[in-house]
Amino acid sequence: MSAQSVFTSDGIAPTRTDLTPRQLKKYSKAMQEIDKHKNTRVVCPFCGHMSMKNKFMSITKGFIVSNMFECPKCHERMRQGTLDVFAQGPKAYSEWVWSQFYEFDNRGRLNLENIKKLVKDFDFSETFWDTWKQYKEEYTTKFEDDH
Repeated sequence: MSAQSVFTSDGIAPTRTDLTPRQLKKYSKAMQEIDKHKNTRVVCPFCGHMSMKNKFMSITKGFIVSNMFECPKCHERMRQGTLDVFAQGPKAYSEWVWSQFYEFDNRGRLNLENIKKLVKDFDFSETFWDTWKQYKEEYTTKFEDDH
């Protein structure tokens, strides 16, 4: 394995012989940063996969912790704010899902059936769908006013 490979937090780590002392120091520092998040639980907003945050993190070729997170299940890439949207509660999650569907037209990245199951499993249904209906009314009113 070359020292230029991309290493994920649950992937195969390079051996000491693969790295120069400088690279080894940078790699060790990056792994320590990832280890800080091994007790933080997160939920992928795209598929609902729940895991520890360190499983979503990776190290770049330059042995720096990436600012992008990747779900180990659905492999969707996202920034910190997107990864944290589910933890912000049902209203924030509903707003995010609405924006993905109607503002950014990312319907292909989201499975509505998974989202319905997810909000039901976490007992988010009432707040989630109330917020969804509010956005739908605002969107419909705005659309009618524009035409």
